[in-house]
Amino acid sequence: MIRFLLSMFAFWGFNTLGWIVLNEGVTGFWGYFWLVFWVGLIVALVEVVLFGFKFFVQIFSIPLSCLTGGLFANAMNGVFIYIGLLVAASWTEKFSMPWILGDYWWQALLIGFAFALIRLITASRSSSK
Repeated sequence: MIRFLLSMFAFWGFNTLGWIVLNEGVTGFWGYFWLVFWVGLIVALVEVVLFGFKFFVQIFSIPLSCLTGGLFANAMNGVFIYIGLLVAASWTEKFSMPWILGDYWWQALLIGFAFALIRLITASRSSSK
């Protein structure tokens, strides 16, 4: 639930900054609610499809992750979440965002990194007793 609310807040914040442009119909609480709901489902589907490739990339990026104190691994998670968000933007046509290979690549990377950070801080923690 916290992840959902933080994602709504992130979409609102990036829309306010002009980094994500929401199309008509996405206004108010319920507009953001349904946007985050559908985007979450699509991003989950994309992650299932890209699981093998993501695992392969993460295995080969272990040396760079060690050299950067884990920052490279978080950046890679941001890139993969960005890919999911880009697919969601294309499928839902409810928002648009900068292309990661364009002039505003840094905005795209920060958007992906922010959503990866939301996922990281709201991850379920299990403990064995």
